[in-house]
Amino acid sequence: MRCREKILSAVVATALLVQSQAQAQAISDDRADLQIQSCVVSSTKSPGKTYDCTAEARKAAEACKQTEECEIPIGYNLTSGKDIDPGSGFLGKRVTIVYTCGGGPTQGGPYQQDDHATLVMDCSGMWW
Repeated sequence: MRCREKILSAVVATALLVQSQAQAQAISDDRADLQIQSCVVSSTKSPGKTYDCTAEARKAAEACKQTEECEIPIGYNLTSGKDIDPGSGFLGKRVTIVYTCGGGPTQGGPYQQDDHATLVMDCSGMWW
């Protein structure tokens, strides 16, 4: 009788472990589905000067398909290489990106538009 109990316990434990791993993988896959909802570059000096950079941000994020973390540049690549407000100076434009990772929307920014800066979008569910 004891041998059967041990075997049954081992089978049940294995089944529970396999089920929990499959469930964790499904949750992880859902979180890794990064979608850019919107991207806007706006001038701090002239609030009416904005640029919808959603298409550029989506293109930049294509390399991150099915990853938990995506890092994209937030410079002139988001405005097709153009300065939307040349008179606003080096720190005169801000980038705001709204994205989802299988759940609700998350906002990145506003951050200064800078060719040497990136935005890291985290879909791991780990928030420090």
